Amino acid sequence: MNTPIQRSLLLDTVLDAYHEVGVAADNLTIYAKVARVIGINTQDYVAKIGRAKSSRNTYHRAIRYAQQTLKEKGLVERLERGLWGITKKGKQALTEIDAERHMIAFSSDLGVAVWGNALHVFGDPKAQKDDIHLCLTSPPYLGITRSYGTHHDEQAYIDFLLSVLSPIRERMAPGANLVLNMSNDSVLKEQFGERSLYLEKLILAVGEKLDLALMDRLVWHAPDKPPKGYQVTHKRTHLTSRYEPVLWFCNDPKRCLADNRRVLSSYSPQMQRLVNNNGESTMRRESDYQSNTRKGGFGRDNGGSIPSNVLTFPTRCNSNRLVINAARAQQLPVHGALYPVALAEHIISWQCPEGGLVVDPFGGYATTAWAAEKLERRWLTCELHWEYLRPALSRFIHQDGFLVNPAFTQLDNSVLRDCA
Repeated sequence: MNTPIQRSLLLDTVLDAYHEVGVAADNLTIYAKVARVIGINTQDYVAKIGRAKSSRNTYHRAIRYAQQTLKEKGLVERLERGLWGITKKGKQALTEIDAERHMIAFSSDLGVAVWGNALHVFGDPKAQKDDIHLCLTSPPYLGITRSYGTHHDEQAYIDFLLSVLSPIRERMAPGANLVLNMSNDSVLKEQFGERSLYLEKLILAVGEKLDLALMDRLVWHAPDKPPKGYQVTHKRTHLTSRYEPVLWFCNDPKRCLADNRRVLSSYSPQMQRLVNNNGESTMRRESDYQSNTRKGGFGRDNGGSIPSNVLTFPTRCNSNRLVINAARAQQLPVHGALYPVALAEHIISWQCPEGGLVVDPFGGYATTAWAAEKLERRWLTCELHWEYLRPALSRFIHQDGFLVNPAFTQLDNSVLRDCA
């Protein structure tokens, strides 16, 4: 039996779906987006209803109920027949702290989560100036509307990222790394599918303005990423994009702190046999079908295989699901752009030495911070929006030295949040 749809908990998720779409969306689009976030199959909610036993979809009804409730609150509006969009009031639904203030939200023995603007948090001259060994972050994507903001102008977007990263660059230890998870779905005109060249421009700008060397263009392959985009699902010119670029920079390549020996994978069965046999392998000659034994140079055990720079991790993971559930329980909007904890763990293990400091200026649900905590690295994360950082603390409550700021959690009262 399917879990009944709780209409009251859908409100923020539906609102976030309209944020993501941007200008206008029909109901089918919203049905699909919300279903992906809450993890259901919409067809499972088709039922016979009423005396006539007509087939109706109770999930669709719940979405329309949420839509009408949001309309009454002035958060969405009907633009034309069949199309709805988010209002100016709806776009401002997330709670941001005053630009010149920041507040410690919670901490553990290894790190601190701050509610505040990254420009102020990392640019504060009074802040502690520990050396940073890795900055791993996923900035707001260019051209994709989210509840936490939208950037459409390429140069303005690049300038914004540089302004956030500049004070971090000043604190990077020799050989420290910067890793940016970026979007591969930024198009100039969606109906035609022409790709933006912002990534190339960003790489040049980071090199010129921040004096960081490009070490690699990694690929995060997400096999469960759903098809999306007008040119994919409607015009049918493009293929489904199931990867995102991950840009890796270093401030001193000669002393780079990355070490692939920290992320070796298990040998394949064939390679393991070679290691066990001191590099000997039996070969069959096709000419006469005779076998001979060849001594090779693969008998040395190096502890495992060196991973590829194509990093395959599904977008969904149990740790993020727990935070999403915490957000729903508190009737908070669900973050629409999460990357998996396993991806963050892989990059941190590889790029940051033990005892190093990992920072994330766009913390979201504190995914990077949580991965660093698990790997016993020190961490500092900040997030501009209270609604995302509040459920993130649920990851850390059982960690050594966990403390939460009462001034942060008292904003559970929405009236106090409005005054923040």
